[in-house]
Amino acid sequence: MNNPVLVKLPRIQELVQFLAQGYSVDLEDNEIGVNNIARWIVDGLDKMPAAISGHSSRLTEDVMERIAPGVMSAADRIAAAIGGDESPANVTATSLR
Repeated sequence: MNNPVLVKLPRIQELVQFLAQGYSVDLEDNEIGVNNIARWIVDGLDKMPAAISGHSSRLTEDVMERIAPGVMSAADRIAAAIGGDESPANVTATSLR
C-alpha cells in the first residue's frame, strides 16, 4: 500500500518552487505535447479565486520562461483591479479550496 504522505511530497515541493518563482508550469502532465504556464490571482479577501493561464503545444520551457514576466504582470494587474495583492503570502490553505 502506498503511503499518502510520501506520494504527495513531490507535489508539495513543486508548489514551494512555483511560489518562489511566481508562476507554475505544467509539462505534458495532463496531455502529451501540451505545456501550460499559470499565475494565481489573489483578491481583496486574500483568497485565490482565479488564475491566469495559457497552454499550447508550442509552449516550450524556453518560451514559458520568456513569457512568464508578462503572465505575472497580467495576473497582478487583475488582482490590483479587484482589490487584491500579487503576493500570496497571506493566503491560507483554506483559501485554496
